[in-house]
Amino acid sequence: MDEHIIETMGKTKVIIRDGKVVEVGNSKIDYCPLYHKYRGIEEIIVML
Repeated sequence: MDEHIIETMGKTKVIIRDGKVVEVGNSKIDYCPLYHKYRGIEEIIVML
């Protein structure tokens, strides 16, 4: 069994097992001034 745990944008925990996403956590932040300045992202939301 292959398992990967990663932290994505907004400090969201994502667990991938055998190449499939099995869990997506809640975002711990909803705004980042660097994302806003360089990417134009004003709000970080988790979309499932």
